[in-house]
Amino acid sequence: MCLINLYNIKTMIIFGYLNFKNYGDEILYREVIKLYPDHSFDKLSKKNSLKEHLDILSRNKELVAIGGLFQDKSSFFSCFYYAAVILIAKFMKIKIIMKANGIGPLKNPISLFLTYIAYKTADEVSVRDNYSAEFLLKWKIPHSVEKDLVYNIKEMKAVDLDLEESVFVIPRGFMALEEEKTTFIVFSPEDRKHAENLLWDDEKILDANDFEPEELIYLMHKYASSVVSMRYHGLVLADIAGVHYEPYGDDPKIVNFH
Repeated sequence: MCLINLYNIKTMIIFGYLNFKNYGDEILYREVIKLYPDHSFDKLSKKNSLKEHLDILSRNKELVAIGGLFQDKSSFFSCFYYAAVILIAKFMKIKIIMKANGIGPLKNPISLFLTYIAYKTADEVSVRDNYSAEFLLKWKIPHSVEKDLVYNIKEMKAVDLDLEESVFVIPRGFMALEEEKTTFIVFSPEDRKHAENLLWDDEKILDANDFEPEELIYLMHKYASSVVSMRYHGLVLADIAGVHYEPYGDDPKIVNFH
């Protein structure tokens, strides 16, 4: 029976901004693999070498892309990379699934074109919000809208931590904050630099990567008077925790967060 099960295991590529210690993308990876219990998985990202890209693509028949890959606010060249991998995968007859993606912001016409080509190439497309869906509607690309995969987390997990009630702030850049009791939650190594620049004397910085998402939801539920976030998944976790949240910044996916 064990041998039969081994032969029945399928392989799949999970493609995204992975292995960069970005908390939101790593918990997306954790949640997406739960949707395919009969699969084994290869992670694929910019962290992989060219040889690793080719090896991973050659041994798989399905690719699931997760997160907000196509945007040109932080990097114009990212769109080239993600579109190239998707087009090569399609050429290699790999099934392309764009799963609960975020799209944008996109300002450059070349970025828009590359994004269009990638989603037009895909076999299945779903996005996580109406802002992203507007691109696909304009391009007449069939798609569905579904909640972000992190919303599949339904439970909290208690963690013993010495905290007082405070505003939880999740930075991604400069923030003009009021002088009040604050706990900073950093989702990536780059975010820590921003938090350190915003610190008052008695405030704490917590690294989200030290906690399971269920634990972070618990901490928000128990100690956060509100959550102010520049990170999309910071807002998602606050929403799951049932805590008042405030989007901060001009990124459309933050501004338009429900």
